[in-house]
Amino acid sequence: MMVLGILAGLGAAFSQAASYLFSRHFVTRIGRSSVQLLVISHLWMALFSLLILPFVYMPPLAGWGSVVLPLLGTAGCYFLGQAAFFWTVKQIPASRVAPLLGVKIIFMGIFSVTIFRSPLTGVQWAGVAFAGMAALLLSRFGEALKPKVVIGLGLACSFFALSDLCIPLLMVTFDPQRGMRATLFSVTLDYTFCGLFVLPAVLNMRRLKRGEWFQAIPFALAWYLGMAFFFTAISLVGVVLAVILQSTRGIISIGVGRYLATTRHLELEQSFGRGVLARQLAAATLMCVAIAIFIIWR
Repeated sequence: MMVLGILAGLGAAFSQAASYLFSRHFVTRIGRSSVQLLVISHLWMALFSLLILPFVYMPPLAGWGSVVLPLLGTAGCYFLGQAAFFWTVKQIPASRVAPLLGVKIIFMGIFSVTIFRSPLTGVQWAGVAFAGMAALLLSRFGEALKPKVVIGLGLACSFFALSDLCIPLLMVTFDPQRGMRATLFSVTLDYTFCGLFVLPAVLNMRRLKRGEWFQAIPFALAWYLGMAFFFTAISLVGVVLAVILQSTRGIISIGVGRYLATTRHLELEQSFGRGVLARQLAAATLMCVAIAIFIIWR
């Protein structure tokens, strides 16, 4: 189970690293916006969920009333975090955003204590401090982060952290053991809800062209697959270790960003020297180590 959980967490990292590039490719085109991608991609993901739903459906153990708050926490906070992320990735390259999203572990620590009443050990708080140091290092490489970008990243990390902490609560409403069927049903329920939420927005948007719908599919597929892996990792190894594994997306994104920059895909990534790349990788690795400390030394 541990091996499967680790593989699922790494699968989430790879899929989400790819999704960041697809999202930047969409939002940086003339006439495209983060709102368009937010709406279109979640309608696609709702469709994916409806196709899977008949194969994974299961009723909640204590009635549907017990599902409302965990679902609102998981889907609602995720949606707000995604909106902040889309806005942020339009401002800076994906290879810079992905490592910085690892700072959500700081918000997870704060929210675990203040909202979920789960105390942290002194060593875990040390891990949180290391994560903060890594984020500070990452923020100093490449083009300077503007205050509005810092705010966008802070909002994305805080809402994503709240969503992650609510995922296990949603799963256990269907199965206290958080089995695979309950895991996949939680994914489909989450993204069906998000699709219904954005549906009214389509009526207030200009008529979307066929190309815009199809160009959002790569992001929708990559993100949906990544979240299926992430939910699976949470069910197998727990939420914090799943976040540790997910944080490797930062290193993956930096490597992909380097490749795109050297192949002159500068509309997606910025060009930088080897020294900056080495420091970025060191900081991203420090982020992963800091998050590992958070769970290993309790």
